[in-house]
Amino acid sequence: MNSRASLVVLLLVLIASGFYIAIDSSKDKVKNKSETDNTNVIQQYSLKEKNNTLDKKQIEDKKNIEVIKDFAKENSLSDEENNNIKNTVEAFLKAFCSISEGSNPRTRLESVKASINPSLYEELNKQIDVESNLATEYYVYRNINKIVIHNIQKKENEVSVSTSVFSDWINNDLSTQIEDAPQDYTLTLTKENSNWIINSFVENFK
Repeated sequence: MNSRASLVVLLLVLIASGFYIAIDSSKDKVKNKSETDNTNVIQQYSLKEKNNTLDKKQIEDKKNIEVIKDFAKENSLSDEENNNIKNTVEAFLKAFCSISEGSNPRTRLESVKASINPSLYEELNKQIDVESNLATEYYVYRNINKIVIHNIQKKENEVSVSTSVFSDWINNDLSTQIEDAPQDYTLTLTKENSNWIINSFVENFK
């Protein structure tokens, strides 16, 4: 092979080498870009999840519930008895009416089981089952702002307590749907030994 042919072969080899190097470099750039994009997506997703978790935790941890109950009183009962009734009703409403992702409704109900009549306890458990089965992407959380105990009235061996619960309703995207919406409830209680037990819990629809 003469020198001219050798130069041509060498030139072709150099061109081919440069072509393959360019391809490899391009592949590396594409690979690096893909890896960078994937990393950015993961980081953005992680940040979004972190923010959602923080927002949900803020909803669940909100404990600044205003309670107005000092004006409710049954004159035939002592101050101690009136306070026991109001405290029982307050604890029940906070436990049962709060709805958040991280708080199982059955766990909340168990926390006040001792102050609920067994038949009402079973009824409320069935209500939880129905609500859980009907839950969809529109399922909302309930963040209580205020509880008002309006009145305590005694009739024979039972007391009737009228209340209102004001709440913010929040959807799965943590957007507030309704602010400070009121719902009225009537509870009836009887005294068993030294404890007041809730016999009924009825929502008063307007």
